[in-house]
Amino acid sequence: MLKRELVSLPIFPKQKLFVSTIGEFLEVFRDVPSDIREGMPLNFHLPFIYQNSRASPVLFLASPEDAREVVEICKDAYEGSYPYKEMEDIEYVRRKIVAPDYHVILFKHLNGRIVGCFKCFLDFDAKKGYMGGFMIKKAFQSKIDVVKAIVGSYIWMWREFRDEILVWYCENRTAHATSQYMTEVCGIKTVAFLPNKDVFYNEIESDVIGIIYDELALDALRAKNVPTIIPEIANVFFFADKRYALGSVRFQHIAMGLNPLKVRKYAKLIKITVKKLTYCEKAVYEIVTFRMFGTKSHFSFVHTIFSENLEKVEYAVENSEQLKAFVDEFIRFASERNLRYQEVFVSAYEPAHQRVFFEAGFEPRGYVPSWKYDNEVGYFEDCVVFNRFKGRLCKNLELTKEGVELLQQLHLNF
Repeated sequence: MLKRELVSLPIFPKQKLFVSTIGEFLEVFRDVPSDIREGMPLNFHLPFIYQNSRASPVLFLASPEDAREVVEICKDAYEGSYPYKEMEDIEYVRRKIVAPDYHVILFKHLNGRIVGCFKCFLDFDAKKGYMGGFMIKKAFQSKIDVVKAIVGSYIWMWREFRDEILVWYCENRTAHATSQYMTEVCGIKTVAFLPNKDVFYNEIESDVIGIIYDELALDALRAKNVPTIIPEIANVFFFADKRYALGSVRFQHIAMGLNPLKVRKYAKLIKITVKKLTYCEKAVYEIVTFRMFGTKSHFSFVHTIFSENLEKVEYAVENSEQLKAFVDEFIRFASERNLRYQEVFVSAYEPAHQRVFFEAGFEPRGYVPSWKYDNEVGYFEDCVVFNRFKGRLCKNLELTKEGVELLQQLHLNF
C-alpha cells in the first residue's frame, strides 16, 4: 500500500502557470521527477483547487496486463455510455498499450487502487500528439486531485517526447468547464469550437479544441509563406493572432466561379468504399473513401457511428470543381444517414478551397496555426477548422473566459 508522507511539499505559484509554450511548462516543473515506469509521485502543490483536501495520485504507465482495468474505468466513469466503444474492448486496449504510438497513464490512489486513466496518441510523422480519455472512477471523482493528475501526465508526456512531438492538442468537453480549466493551467489554449460534435452520457455536447506548441513549431518550423484566406475567416484568424502573434495575412475576395458542367461530370466519376471497424461486436466506425475514377483525386473521412459525426477528412484534388463534387457527396452522405455534424481542416493557403466549403454551408470556427506538418519541406502549415451541424446549438455549455471570447468572435449565442 502506498503511504501518505507528512512532508513539506513545494508550491508552484499561480503566476508560474498558464504558460505559453511546452518549453515554459517544462521549465516550471523541471525539478519534478518523471520516472513513470517505477511510479511517479506528484510531490508538489498547486496554489488553488483541492490543496490538501484531495489525494494526490501516483502515476504509472499501463502494461498489457492492465487492459481490463482500463476498460473497467471507462465503463464505470461513463456508465457504459462512452461513444468510443473500442475503449470497452479488452483486446483492442491490450494491443494499443504495447504500440509505440499509444500510451495509457494510470492513476493510483494512496490505498493502492487504480482509480483513473489518461491516454495519448502520437503521430511521429506529423510531430503531433493527441491527449484524451481522461477518466476517474465515480467513487473517486471527489477524492482525487484531478488538476495534479493532469499536470503530472503532461510533465511525463511532454518531457518524454520533447524532441519528437512539437504540437499537442485535445478536444475538451463543454458540458462543464473543468477540463478546459485544467488544460489552461498547463498553457493549453482554446483555438476552435466544435458545435454539437459529441455525445456523452447519451446527451449531445459541443467540444473545443485546445492546443500547445513547442517554440519551434510556431517559429522556425512554421511556413514562411503568408496565409491567404477569404474575408469570412477574419474573426477566427484575429482570435488566434491575439494569442500567437501570427504576423502577416492576406485576404482574398474570391468568387466560386465554378463550371457546373465539370462539377456534374466529376460527380459521376465518384466511387465510394466503406470499411466498418467493429469492437465488442458493435460497428463503431466507418472509414469512407471517395475516389474519382480516372484521376488520382480522393476524399476520405471517418464516420463515428455512436456520435453521429464525420471528421478526419483528408483530400487531394486537381481543381475546385473536383473538390465541389466531393463536398456535395460528403454532404449527401451525412444527409442520407441523418448525421448531425461534419468537420474538415482546410489549408490557410488555399482560398479557393475555403470558398468551396464556405459556400456549401461549412462555417469557419477556428484558425489553428502550425497544424499540419509537411515532411517533404519540413515545416508546419496553418489550417482553418470548418464545420457544419444540424439542429439547434445544444444549451448545456459551460465555458472558460477563452471559450466565451471565441464564441463571441463566432457570433454564437449560448
